[in-house]
Order: sequence, then C-alpha cells, then structure tokens
Amino acid sequence: MPGLLEGDPTGYPPTHPYVRRFWIAVVGPGAVADLCRLAAAAHRGRSLKLPINLDTLARRGLVTWLPDGSLGVVDRVRPLGPREVRRLPPSLRLEHQRHRPERAA
Repeated sequence: MPGLLEGDPTGYPPTHPYVRRFWIAVVGPGAVADLCRLAAAAHRGRSLKLPINLDTLARRGLVTWLPDGSLGVVDRVRPLGPREVRRLPPSLRLEHQRHRPERAA
C-alpha cells in the first residue's frame, strides 16, 4: 500500500491540469496515469499492483521506497525545472512560459 509523502509546497496535486499538461511531456502519459493511481490509492489507504512506470517516477522524485519497504508517493508535484522546460517542444515551452502558477487545493 503506498503512503503519501509531503511534496513541494508550491506544487500541484497529481490530478491538476498543470501535471497533466506539462509533466506528460516529460515522463509520458502512462507515468502520469500511474502517479494519479498511486496517489489515489495512498489517499484511500488501498493497495494496488506496482505500476510499470515506477522507475520513471522514481527517477523524477515523484515516488520513493521508504525504509520500511513501502512505497511513498508525493501529494504535490513540483513545477518543472528549467532543464525540463528546455526539453519541452517549442509550442509547449511557450505555453509553459505564459503559465501563471496558482496554488491548487
């Protein structure tokens, strides 16, 4: 059963449109879907099979293995960093530059 980790306070819930729009370009739609499923399971206290995109999520710091052997998933996804933004397609990079971060509940 995954547990919730405190994510970036300036970040977004995994289901937020920012994550779905910009993080999909970084990690792919399957990884974002897996992140949403893990976060939902953690919120509900339910277990689920380990997702196939677990390594991708771990490399980006969105999930981590905890000392007790359980999986931790962030409750808030950080905004993209400058390096990640530079790797976006030009149109999406421009859209990201125009994006005004708002705190999502």
